[in-house]
Amino acid sequence: IEIKRVLEGLYGFEVDNVRTLNMEGKKKKRGGVVFAKPDYKKAYVTLKQPLSLPSNLFPIGLIEEEKAMSNKQSKSSIVNEQMKKTHWLDTDREDGSKPPKEDGADVIPEREKKFPWSYVKSWKQM
Repeated sequence: IEIKRVLEGLYGFEVDNVRTLNMEGKKKKRGGVVFAKPDYKKAYVTLKQPLSLPSNLFPIGLIEEEKAMSNKQSKSSIVNEQMKKTHWLDTDREDGSKPPKEDGADVIPEREKKFPWSYVKSWKQM
């Protein structure tokens, strides 16, 4: 009766029937102790005239698109502000270290260049 009065008074709905259920909260057992969420009441309301909601009442799609666009913009601005980092195997190094020499002892065959440990001299070659 209270639910019917609230819906008719506040929202202006014409209520035909109200049915209520007392629902038990979910229970979890952890280490012999039972934890329970509080019980709650659920109401099923039947209106005299069908309620038609406008499609733009909950613009979930628009909100998600705006979030995606703002996330893209914030990520791209962060990347642009930072210096471009290079991989430690790249030959163009900014820290001043020299790439391996191409004349003589440090020359490595092409088949071995693809692995990062190929620049390490083996004890057999010494």
